[in-house]
Amino acid sequence: MALSYSNITIELREILLKARPKSLIEISPKGTVPVLQLLNGFVIDESIDIMKWAIQHSNSLKLLNDNPELQKLLINRNDSEFKIWLDRYKYNDRNKNYSLDECKLKCAEILCEYEKLLKDSKYFINESISFCDIAIFPFVRQFANIDYQWFENNYKLLVDWLNNIQAS
Repeated sequence: MALSYSNITIELREILLKARPKSLIEISPKGTVPVLQLLNGFVIDESIDIMKWAIQHSNSLKLLNDNPELQKLLINRNDSEFKIWLDRYKYNDRNKNYSLDECKLKCAEILCEYEKLLKDSKYFINESISFCDIAIFPFVRQFANIDYQWFENNYKLLVDWLNNIQAS
């Protein structure tokens, strides 16, 4: 999404994680996605780093300008807590250390904080989309897609936020 907002032309390649192509392993031994290989051969293989690169190489975007400390805090919490509980929730059959309800509740605690941020503005920081909205969006969407009706019933402002970003 950051690449799109930055108007950077890229070549997308769809892969099956069960059958990672040799070319992916050659440029990024981790074999994870996404991976961005620049024209000079340099490889960026972390989502947040790809986003930062895209924003830095865009002359038209100021996504990090407003309240950068809060944005960093939100992204760090999302990456260090929400993603972990989201994976435990999504793949609960693989991890019996936590009940499905416990994982959902841990995610819900963080979603409530996101919901509070949206009481005063359309996006997390203000009325314009920011870097942290783009970074957090895919994970909230994943959570919502597990049980959309429950999500919709409990997070009215996040539903609007999600719809606004998807429409953009």
